[in-house]
Amino acid sequence: MDAPREAAEREAAEMKSMMKTLKVGEQAQFEYALMDEIVKLQEALELNQVHTKQEKAELQATADKKAAAKSSSAEARERMAAMEAALVAAQQGELARIEQRRKEGEERMAAREAESERVRKLEARKKEEQRLLAAEMHRETIRKALEAERANEEAKRKSDEAKNAALRARLD
Repeated sequence: MDAPREAAEREAAEMKSMMKTLKVGEQAQFEYALMDEIVKLQEALELNQVHTKQEKAELQATADKKAAAKSSSAEARERMAAMEAALVAAQQGELARIEQRRKEGEERMAAREAESERVRKLEARKKEEQRLLAAEMHRETIRKALEAERANEEAKRKSDEAKNAALRARLD
């Protein structure tokens, strides 16, 4: 930007030296032409500044986009890594819960089997006791029946003896 300004100053200095030599009418024409050139030069400088600012803004926007892309890419990688870690942790947690439920199920089954075995043994012991009691009652019933039969036979024998003794007594 300094180079165009220096060039403009040099041209202005040259113009001044030329103006001294020109006549008044020509000098006025030259001043108008010079003013046009100065205005054009100022417009060109302003346009150059605008273009420079636009280029800087575009470069900054590109750099910002690249930085944002890098940052979002890094954030996305971090999010993906965090999600993968969470997924692995969730899977491990679920596997641990499944293993715990399996162990609890096995413990319940073992407890049920032990209870069933205890109930079976208890039932078998009750049946054996009932069978022994029934056998004892049967033996007792048979013993009582035999005693009753013996008592009947004894009573019949005594009755027969008494009848025989009465008949003998009558006969005698």
